Amino acid sequence: MAEMTSNLDALPERVEGVERKLDALTLSIDRRFADVDRRFADVDRRFADVDRRFDEVSEHFVEQRQYIEFAFGRLEVRIDRLEQRIGRLEQRIDQVERKLDGFIDRVDGKLDGFIDQVDGKLDGFIDQVDRKLDYLVDLQLHPPRRSRPKKR
Repeated sequence: MAEMTSNLDALPERVEGVERKLDALTLSIDRRFADVDRRFADVDRRFADVDRRFDEVSEHFVEQRQYIEFAFGRLEVRIDRLEQRIGRLEQRIDQVERKLDGFIDRVDGKLDGFIDQVDGKLDGFIDQVDRKLDYLVDLQLHPPRRSRPKKR
């Protein structure tokens, strides 16, 4: 029993030691939880920054899309105007082609008539030259006889 009594006498010291250890452990756990809380707060701030950046990027995408739609709308209007202008130019070119075809047909007709007229005159001229050449050749081949003058 003496041993038990001595153990009982040492019990308050031992309980006090356990209390100190528990207090130290509690402080250590509190510090670690504070560190963990601080780290979670840092992580939360970082996620908030990431969220803010994603929101900024999303805003830029929305802004860019609006600009692209605006620019595309303007481009469509310009293309439509160009198509209309090209259509009017095609109509004008068709008119010019028709007028040019008519002019060419008239000039062709006049040239054909002129060529036919010149051809006819040239044929007549060639016939005259041919007759004259035949006459000259005949004269050379068969000279006319001259009659001698009568003596008196």
